[in-house]
Amino acid sequence: MKKILVSVFLLVFGLCLVGCTDEPIKTYEDEYFTYSKNEYLNDGLIYLTGLTEKGKEQEVLFIPSEYEGNKVILKANSLITTLVNFGSEKLKKVYISDGVTNCGNLTVVNGFIKIIILSNDVESIPNRGQIFVTSEAFEREISKFIMPANVSYKWNYEGAPNFGYYWIDDYDNELIDYIPVDPVREGYKFAGWYKETECINKWNFENDIISAKVYNSDNEYQYKETILYAKWEKSN
Repeated sequence: MKKILVSVFLLVFGLCLVGCTDEPIKTYEDEYFTYSKNEYLNDGLIYLTGLTEKGKEQEVLFIPSEYEGNKVILKANSLITTLVNFGSEKLKKVYISDGVTNCGNLTVVNGFIKIIILSNDVESIPNRGQIFVTSEAFEREISKFIMPANVSYKWNYEGAPNFGYYWIDDYDNELIDYIPVDPVREGYKFAGWYKETECINKWNFENDIISAKVYNSDNEYQYKETILYAKWEKSN
């Protein structure tokens, strides 16, 4: 009787394995990233799995929060591993959309890559790279392995999303060499980035330099934040 039960169990288990291997895990790719999606599940999720060949040639990448109407998850769609491997020696900086909060499965080859997490509501962070978050998220001490980004772009209007943060970045005695895509606000036209909330002095990306980072005698970083504010004009 025991032999019969064992045989039945093995048969059912084997059929389950076959069923698992037949799951329609379809792969997709855009210009820079590869994705996978379980077509059996109508869950609106798609998993970012790595880089395309063109993606591996880039120095700067932006990870979106959506792909063709599906929410992007930084996790391999696999029972074997959940890590998303960014195997690129050329990559210098990765921006992660504010729609992505769980970044713990992202792993990079080069530990000196700057990873900029735009979300102000971070759940997890990668275990390699130089991790930068908003100054507000940093104050919540979500991890000892993060740093506050020293450049913040603010929406500059009441009730703005992501606690008012549109973009963040980090520079050290440098010109800003990566300018984000212009923000969009319903009923308004974006009119540039300014140095104060009143939008009097426009930031000059060709001449204005982010100050050099300062350290005290104990080699402790003396944080200084540069904030750029969006100017809005009413649409006709």
